[in-house]
Amino acid sequence: MISKRKSLVLTVAAVLFLAALVPYLQTARFDFVGLDDDLYVTENPRVKEGLTPGGVVWAFRTFHSYNWHPLTWISHMADVSLFGTDPGRHHLVNAFLHAVNTLLLFLLLRTGTGALWRSALVAALFALHPLHVESVAWISERKDLLSTLFGFGCIAVYSRYGRSGKTSLFLASLLLFLLSLLSKPTLVTLPVLLLLLDLWPLERRERPGRLLLEKVPFFLLSAGSAAVTVAAQYLGGAVRSLDAIPLAVRVENALWSYVVYAWKAVWPAGLAPYYPHPMDLPGWSAMGGEALFWKALAAGAALLAVTLGVFRWRKRFPWLATGWFWYLLTLVPMIGIVQVGSHAVADRYTYVPLVGLFLAAVWGAAALAGRWRGKRAFPVVAVAVSLAVVAVLGTLSVRQASCWRDSESLFRRAVRVVPDGALMHVNLGNILIGQGRFEEAVSEYGEALKIRPRYGAALYYLGQAWMRAGDEEKAGGYYTRALEVRGDREKGFYPIGLAKAVNARYQLGAMAARRGDAREAERNFAFVMRFTDRYRGSMLRQLAEAWEKRGDEALAAAYREKAKAYGEAAPSREEGPAGGGDGDGGR
Repeated sequence: MISKRKSLVLTVAAVLFLAALVPYLQTARFDFVGLDDDLYVTENPRVKEGLTPGGVVWAFRTFHSYNWHPLTWISHMADVSLFGTDPGRHHLVNAFLHAVNTLLLFLLLRTGTGALWRSALVAALFALHPLHVESVAWISERKDLLSTLFGFGCIAVYSRYGRSGKTSLFLASLLLFLLSLLSKPTLVTLPVLLLLLDLWPLERRERPGRLLLEKVPFFLLSAGSAAVTVAAQYLGGAVRSLDAIPLAVRVENALWSYVVYAWKAVWPAGLAPYYPHPMDLPGWSAMGGEALFWKALAAGAALLAVTLGVFRWRKRFPWLATGWFWYLLTLVPMIGIVQVGSHAVADRYTYVPLVGLFLAAVWGAAALAGRWRGKRAFPVVAVAVSLAVVAVLGTLSVRQASCWRDSESLFRRAVRVVPDGALMHVNLGNILIGQGRFEEAVSEYGEALKIRPRYGAALYYLGQAWMRAGDEEKAGGYYTRALEVRGDREKGFYPIGLAKAVNARYQLGAMAARRGDAREAERNFAFVMRFTDRYRGSMLRQLAEAWEKRGDEALAAAYREKAKAYGEAAPSREEGPAGGGDGDGGR
């Protein structure tokens, strides 16, 4: 027979599980969005095959999407095998994983601390905070949910090991940590986190040297995962160079970001899927650098003051140290010292780190309220305040999740909340051009260029748009400007990405061939042929026609002869954006 205490714990756990699902049930009617969902599901041929032995091998060998996260790929493949490409089912899997993560967090806190209601409140904040919507409502962020699932599982099993000392539990926690890293390398700092948990709530009395030595296998896994991830992101071109963003600016942005995330935890307003890096904003060279410096200085002073205070009171309030350093440590991999993509901060990065702030806040509030515990009104007031906070956060999460209904609603929200986000203007333009709304799309591309006049993606997509409209002169001008954006052109690297550079060169070559400029066509087609054979036959035939227009029958005949070995495939003259959006790298 289940005791009343266990029955209460199970009831609370069930309520938390259901509460975590509520804001995301609406996503069953949502679509994929044009922000990396093509890379992960809709345009990924391996994933669309479903779960196959070949797909599993590919998952462990690929650096596709600038990362190495084989379990994430396998998860998406399993979804396709079960549900096809029905986006609603994929969304619901994300919602279920979030609910399981909420349940795991509650149980590991309840088991570790013995505090039922405080653990439940931390889990409720985790379940319903709107900063976490991005990690749940965005299908491509499955990796966040899986990494956290195994990470929380690792901590839960490790806590049992810390109390029992059983080797089997230690090995199980190590395996769960490996699975977390294979889903996404977010928790590479977990070994240090385990040392924090040894102090509180586990209160292990072993010598510090022994506790540190015990974590060596965890540190080795972290180091291996970090090395592979950095290699994947560098090889994919997602990491921005120190020339693009100097180290000093990265440090300044990192310090300020810690404060920004903490403030968003308290006041989660104006949330968006993209916040541009300060160096990509208008006016950076004039005054942005100085403004960021002073913000960073103030942020650094505040962080140092809090850290020193937490360290001073660590023995009296050990939960404060665990919560604060949990927040600081788990943000380290995403704080931007290694800058991946063009964002300054990202809501999804708070999925695990906010647990530390929630823990410190809830235990702190309980400690401050201790003096009123003897008064009759205390339980009623405490419950009322807690429920009010949770209800407000839940309502905000429902509203925030609704923005992920489809690509247009998501990007319109983004440009409304953060109008200086050039990337989101481009992505909205791509959606509009795919719907045939030419003038609106060109306007969005123009807004992006007002923010970043040398923004290669906006220039490229304007070329595509005018190509669709039949104005080759304008299209060619934008393609040329896009290719002139800084980059090592001799090595084939372009900030717009190699695929866009190849297509721009093809279109410029085709235009030149049509007007009989054979040498210009040869120059552009030669670039394309360095990277793909797919359209070689078409290019050779176009070169033959160009030389024929120039009156050189010998060269025309030579190109026709070469073209016989190839098929007829060629990009359309009106080829445009595929209805999706540019990603930001390393998401």
